[in-house]
Amino acid sequence: NHPLSLPLVTIRLPMYNAIHYRRERLTMPEDVPTSAKKYYDEAVSILQEDIANRRMLRATDQVIANLKKAVEEHQRFFEAWRLMGEVFLGTEQTLLGYLALKRAINLRDDDKGVATIIAEACLIIGRPHLAVTYLEIALKAEEVPLAAKKLNALALAKVERWEDALRAFGEALAGDPSDGDIRRECSMVLCELGYQKEAASILADYLDPFRDFVDTQPALLNTGWIMPYMSVLDRLSPGSAKHAKTLEVVARAEDYRAWYSLGNVFLDGEEFEAAAACYRRSLRIHPDYSDALHNMGMALEEIGRQEEAIQLYDAAMEADPDAPEPYLSMAELLEEVEPDENDEIVLNYLMYYRLDPEAEGFDDLEDQIRTRLGPSPMLSQELLLAHVYLLRGGFDKAEAILRTLEDSTGDEATLLWLQGQILQEKGNIAEAERMYRLGLENVDSEDGEETIEEDSVEARLRNDLADLLSDADRKSDALEVLKEEPDKLDADGLSLLGELLVDENPEMAEKTWGQALDLDPEHIDSILGLAELKISQKKLEEGIVLLERILTIDPEDEDVTRKLTELYPEIGAPELSPPVVKTNEVTA
Repeated sequence: NHPLSLPLVTIRLPMYNAIHYRRERLTMPEDVPTSAKKYYDEAVSILQEDIANRRMLRATDQVIANLKKAVEEHQRFFEAWRLMGEVFLGTEQTLLGYLALKRAINLRDDDKGVATIIAEACLIIGRPHLAVTYLEIALKAEEVPLAAKKLNALALAKVERWEDALRAFGEALAGDPSDGDIRRECSMVLCELGYQKEAASILADYLDPFRDFVDTQPALLNTGWIMPYMSVLDRLSPGSAKHAKTLEVVARAEDYRAWYSLGNVFLDGEEFEAAAACYRRSLRIHPDYSDALHNMGMALEEIGRQEEAIQLYDAAMEADPDAPEPYLSMAELLEEVEPDENDEIVLNYLMYYRLDPEAEGFDDLEDQIRTRLGPSPMLSQELLLAHVYLLRGGFDKAEAILRTLEDSTGDEATLLWLQGQILQEKGNIAEAERMYRLGLENVDSEDGEETIEEDSVEARLRNDLADLLSDADRKSDALEVLKEEPDKLDADGLSLLGELLVDENPEMAEKTWGQALDLDPEHIDSILGLAELKISQKKLEEGIVLLERILTIDPEDEDVTRKLTELYPEIGAPELSPPVVKTNEVTA
């Protein structure tokens, strides 16, 4: 139930955070045309001004435009390709950064600096094997950049070469003992190898100097503005680099993730008092950190402080209502300390399985849940149980519950919505449509306690009704349902609206999918719709970035994997093609 049970690669590499290395001021090659130099110098001036004023790039488009003009004037302009790649990476346009840096390294295949930066790009886009290959260039240099040592350790860990990674982490920390990101990752490798005490020690040594700071300065400082540009500071604005180093030390002192990681090491080693102390320090810096709230509750529960654990689980639910684990922990703890609180226990179990329908254990708990519900359960409890059955594919059980509730009052919209889903599953489209429309009529008139928030019920009714109509080739009717109350739509409804709009109004479709992703950044249908739109517009790099985003959510999506394999050669990067998923021993 805590993050040490997850794969190592759960922490995304922070862009240029603690990856900075010394470089000499570049001298412009004599063969670069004056016009190309002019564009390059203008881009550098904009960067210098923004960094000097301690702000994020105000004119990224202008910087990139100048660098593109520079390379158009001179295709072998190494410095322009390199700087373009750095700016793309600094603004989280990683694929574009990789492509620019690839052009640079093709011009100078022994440049250890570019090899290091492009290796970072490979790690961010999930190609650690390729990162290891590029890092071989930097690691063969007489003076190996510290950044290369750090990236090498991370890359080796991500390809699960644990022993090699541990040695590489040792070399990286010898060069920079204060790097919290590297210490966190190193501690996870140590835990993977079974060295919990060593993992705790490596984090504790890092955090000890900052204990008083955490006690006296609990608020996060705004240090993020400069971190993405650490790699260009020495070359472009040495004074800002010195200031950035000061801010970086402060940022590390407030490293709530390191305290959380140390807590996980202690929790895994069953040292619960120490784990709770670490989570407490993490929460002093980031009071709404749901994972730390939950795990601290687990630690306190183990040492008999159940009342405090209950409060922490409540706080974790409030901080992140969509995280299922706190509901399960709460249900299991209430069973132990307040076994007569049937309603609360059932509610938390059902919320857990509603949020994670594929979680194991429901079949074993089903009889217990029904027993706790008793002979006369509340309407909201029965509707929630029916919803869980539906999500788990138990349509007959859901229908049996709903049949007994047909004459009930209160929650009519929820009841009609669930009935509509059953009818639609059975192929009774006309009756399903009728139920959904009745549900919409009842949304505003309910007086009873609601299992699902009113706006959420309306959003689901509209989405399911529009989906049903769209499948029946009644596109205009589906659009009418969705456009009637667009502010009430959830991510599913907005995604469907984008799909219905894309042929006639692609700009509006793009905007609508963007709104869906504002509500749910991991909404796969919306990401896929945007990706296909970008590809149809010949914006291949943007489409690829979106498809890669889907693979970070669902690594086993075979259709997306195939599409990416087709697209990478078209942008000149076939080496980025993801491995093809195999099904039934046959290559897909």
